[in-house]
Amino acid sequence: MIFKTLFIDVWEYSKPLFFFVVAFIAVQFYYSLQFARLARLADNQKPVPHPYAFEAFPFVVYNMYSGKIDDWNKYSYLKIEADGQEVPLTDLAVIQEDQFVNPAQKFIGLRTNNFYDDGLYTFLKYALDSSERTNKVYNKISNQHFLQNESAWGNWLKKYLSATLKHEVKSIKISECSYSYNASGKPELLEQKPVYQFE
Repeated sequence: MIFKTLFIDVWEYSKPLFFFVVAFIAVQFYYSLQFARLARLADNQKPVPHPYAFEAFPFVVYNMYSGKIDDWNKYSYLKIEADGQEVPLTDLAVIQEDQFVNPAQKFIGLRTNNFYDDGLYTFLKYALDSSERTNKVYNKISNQHFLQNESAWGNWLKKYLSATLKHEVKSIKISECSYSYNASGKPELLEQKPVYQFE
């Protein structure tokens, strides 16, 4: 049915429209294949020489790609504590939960690399095609300013937690918790590793 509508009916209705539809499908297919190449490199921990795919209207790759899962029986999450009490993130609105989890994951991930974002630098180098401009733009938009000033992020997190919990938060602790499922299907804590503390 869709084949008939897209190709036969459109061909009979308008030849230029037919060629436009075919070209659009071909370009969308090309970007989807490029994204598959990018995902394959990421899965196999191979370097990405330049962005193989990008998402820009109207050529959007619909995905929610987060990398290869090595062990489906294990998972981890960031536990955020305020003044020694765990913040029940899943009880918050999804937007609020994301405002804690996403920046925390990004901050902790970048912190392990001294706040150097290789993906951002590679993209800018490819897009700007000039080392001098790449370095200038990267220095402005990257998170390297946290290298000597981690407390700026801790202060932001304390203020946001205080506003959300409706009382002043004095200390923050973030731990990476690893769990696995036991034989009865219940989660069991394997490890709780502190990754950030701020007072």
